[in-house]
Amino acid sequence: MPTIARANGWHLVIYPHNHEPPHVHARRAEGEIRVAIGVPGASPAVQYGEPRGDLRAEQIREAVEMVADRQAACLSGWERTRG
Repeated sequence: MPTIARANGWHLVIYPHNHEPPHVHARRAEGEIRVAIGVPGASPAVQYGEPRGDLRAEQIREAVEMVADRQAACLSGWERTRG
């Protein structure tokens, strides 16, 4: 599973052979969320609205901001991983 980025305890990863729509998994010790990465210029958003684990709202916002700051890298990683 390719890691796109690591920062502040977060790991942004893409699982090979994962389902559409394009998304990354933002993981840390407290839990994991899926963040839709969409297209460049569109804001990333939490998928399905239900984080797993014990993540606080500010941690979820931090993860979404991290994905937004790295959206081009996330989309590139999605395309490379999905072949």
